[in-house]
Amino acid sequence: MCYVGLVFKKDDTSGDRRMACCAAQMFLDSGDGVVFKGAVGPWYSPDKREFHLSKVAARELGKLAVESYRSRVGVEPKGMFIHGRVRLDSDEWSGFEEAVSAETNLVGVRIRDAARLLLAHTNEHPEITRLLL
Repeated sequence: MCYVGLVFKKDDTSGDRRMACCAAQMFLDSGDGVVFKGAVGPWYSPDKREFHLSKVAARELGKLAVESYRSRVGVEPKGMFIHGRVRLDSDEWSGFEEAVSAETNLVGVRIRDAARLLLAHTNEHPEITRLLL
């Protein structure tokens, strides 16, 4: 199992507001990690205020992660969790799907900021019914 976090940094030096660099950090179940620098490209949409990779860039970044995993563990990952601050669009998802084998379970996770999280459960002990995080 591996976990790949996507991050983007706008490139204000290019003169094109859409230009950004994508980087990814992959963690293994063992806790080991590796950082990949993805391609610089027009990944930022000023209208949507979101970053998204092209299908080709997502595939290449996914292949880097799979190759790195294989060189460390010796086999293809059984699962790959890709997480970032926005939901993956269809091009990104297709690119990541092409990067992994049919045996790899691909999961996309959107990381969101939350002011607070409320967990509630009705049980026999009302004093522990609510937990605010």
